[in-house]
Amino acid sequence: MINNELIRGTLDYEWETGSEGGYWSIVDKDSLLIAPISHGVFAGTKVFAKDNIERRGRVLSAMNPDGSEFVIAHAGDVVQAFIEWEDGEQELMMSSDLTQQSISFDGIWEVKDGDYLTVYEKIMPARVAWEGLVKFLRKDPDTYEELDPPYVQESADPTIWRHWFLYAYPATLMRPTGFIRPKSIPPITGLRRQKPKE
Repeated sequence: MINNELIRGTLDYEWETGSEGGYWSIVDKDSLLIAPISHGVFAGTKVFAKDNIERRGRVLSAMNPDGSEFVIAHAGDVVQAFIEWEDGEQELMMSSDLTQQSISFDGIWEVKDGDYLTVYEKIMPARVAWEGLVKFLRKDPDTYEELDPPYVQESADPTIWRHWFLYAYPATLMRPTGFIRPKSIPPITGLRRQKPKE
């Protein structure tokens, strides 16, 4: 349950078709579930080793059993995934040997101007990596990657800021107006293909 003042969770980069490059967000820790992968995985997907939930990584590329690039997901698909684990090790695994986070739509909150964000180190979560008032600047459309949000935090290095969101750093978010959902929330349909450039 989210109170109206503070969200504790992990940073995330949400990318969806039609969102003009996605948005920076925080995922409420109470909405995170670990689920088996039943439809293959795309490049950019955050995954966990099925036999060790503490081992986290990101899919660098995914291939069908015939060696072709995996681009369309169907229920029951099992693909070969080239994983880069958080410790830097890279490994080829079958998607059936991986799990992934499943997030309720209610648990994703866009980071907005005026929010107060605190980002913590991953290795030492009690240590603050950055904190401050969120104040976004619009990027020059000719200088940002297609899948990046079209805005950047005024007082943070853009490369480091992006890293925190792509690699799910722990964080808290305070919003002066509180966190209130509209009464009607549109359902999420289909699968999202996250495709970060890192």
